[in-house]
Amino acid sequence: MATIPWLADVLRAAGVPVVEVGGWQTRMRSGSFEPFGVLWHHTAATSSASNPAPALNVCVNGRSDLAGPLCHALVDYNGVFHVISAGRANHAGESGGSGPIPAGDGNAMLIGWEIDYNGVSQAMTAAQYNNSVKATAAVLKRLGRDASYARGHRETSVTGKIDPSFIDLNAMRSDVANAMRGRGTTTVGWYRNSDSSFHLRNGLSGGDSHYAFVLGPANSGDIVPVTGDWDGTGTTTAGWYRPSDSSWHLRNSLSGGESNYAFVFGPPNSGGVFPVTGDWNGDGRTTVGWYRASDSSWHLRNSLSGGSSDLAFVFGPPNSGGIVPVTGDWNGDGRTTVGWY
Repeated sequence: MATIPWLADVLRAAGVPVVEVGGWQTRMRSGSFEPFGVLWHHTAATSSASNPAPALNVCVNGRSDLAGPLCHALVDYNGVFHVISAGRANHAGESGGSGPIPAGDGNAMLIGWEIDYNGVSQAMTAAQYNNSVKATAAVLKRLGRDASYARGHRETSVTGKIDPSFIDLNAMRSDVANAMRGRGTTTVGWYRNSDSSFHLRNGLSGGDSHYAFVLGPANSGDIVPVTGDWDGTGTTTAGWYRPSDSSWHLRNSLSGGESNYAFVFGPPNSGGVFPVTGDWNGDGRTTVGWYRASDSSWHLRNSLSGGSSDLAFVFGPPNSGGIVPVTGDWNGDGRTTVGWY
């Protein structure tokens, strides 16, 4: 029987808050355990800020009709993962099969989260959902599986289970896939050209900047701000592009300082050329490119260095004055592609 003694460390590394319940590494049921997927549940207990983990004792010790442990981690009201078991747990029962999860012994195949909410008059909190997505992505990466191996108990149950209630499980898997690619929630910011200052916010709401810094020369009339996840860590940072010499200057942290990447890519004295950024090859890192309006040509590079274009093609109407290039992952496959407006 395999065990998962790495569970707490993997969760912490993903930014998930963890409490290790005493004895968790040796708390388990006898029998086969070779997990390759993650199963979400709800506890059916009502949690609150004042009582964030009402089902913890039951999940650890079990019930009169079912011996504990009843999951590998309980997710409390605040999104904290209470790690309970490193081995086989009585959480999944028999699987009827769902997606890549076959029919059979669910307890042998699946790592289980019990998310502590009642599922009838109460939905999971944002903290529970967001941390469960992070945790699931991290564990599936460790197991070498993709997001399709994340399931809800109602999908695998042969006895009519309804958990986890009030979430779209396809949307959950999409969020897990994004987290596995290092992609999270994009928020907003602004750049002031007169002093090359960036002002960025972590929430989609008004308020003060969470990050404010200067990056680039002051009074930089020809500087264009650019943003991207240059080092593939999952955090978008900033940079600037100078059209007069087609130079790129990119930084890996949200602070002023020297560029981590500085190189020339693009035609010199490039009037009518627009800088673009994106993950063109789906490797989790943002790189750069340029679009020339006069011939609607795109020139994209897969590394943060000067050199020839890795991708060069025409897309858009020729002599396209008034055309604005746009980039994005339009189909959710992890690769940025292009468009025009």
